[in-house]
Amino acid sequence: MNIHPLRSSHLQSAEHTPEGHLIITFRDGTRYQYSGVPAATVTELLAAKSAGAFLHHSISGKFKSKKL
Repeated sequence: MNIHPLRSSHLQSAEHTPEGHLIITFRDGTRYQYSGVPAATVTELLAAKSAGAFLHHSISGKFKSKKL
């Protein structure tokens, strides 16, 4: 599992597990796990001009999530 830093004012990093979980760490230390996120979606997140906007529009509300 690799931790990828994000260039974002709100998001600090993204991790994608072999089980398909995406773990987002926010700058305030809050962490959320999104289940069933495909690797292609994570690649798009890492390449997005705005990681926060991508998370909001393409991941949040579309994948089951829980606060860690």
